[in-house]
Amino acid sequence: MNAKHQERVRHLQAEELESLAIPGDHRLPARSSAHAAECVRCQRDVEELRALHTALQALTPLQPALGFTDRVMQRVRLPLP
Repeated sequence: MNAKHQERVRHLQAEELESLAIPGDHRLPARSSAHAAECVRCQRDVEELRALHTALQALTPLQPALGFTDRVMQRVRLPLP
């Protein structure tokens, strides 16, 4: 693609990139799929999101400390009606 053409190109939005990066039954419009197949920038973004998704999936879920929720709720100040 030349520089002038690249200025007019609409790259994929975050939701579209996620649809390509995260496994699942996500459907994209044909125009978006075609763009993703040819655009190096969007392909790079998809690969980065895939790597991030894989890294996040590998993390061990944390459990809050005993009594954490109670301590937070004691400090919550709700506005008076």
